[in-house]
Amino acid sequence: DAILKLMALDTLPRFQHHALGQHYDTFAQSQAQERLLSNVLKSLDQLGNPIAMDRSLTQHMPLD
Repeated sequence: DAILKLMALDTLPRFQHHALGQHYDTFAQSQAQERLLSNVLKSLDQLGNPIAMDRSLTQHMPLD
């Protein structure tokens, strides 16, 4: 718990403000979109046995 707390509350915010971490939010969003698209495509490939979609994955994606 202490390591998770350190990473989430201390290290990640400092990284996001650092020059190397300025695009972290964009990266995390694109990863979530790719994972969701992959699940949709797998579901379409398995027509008789669709994969249940996790709605929580879409909460970080903007609707265009």
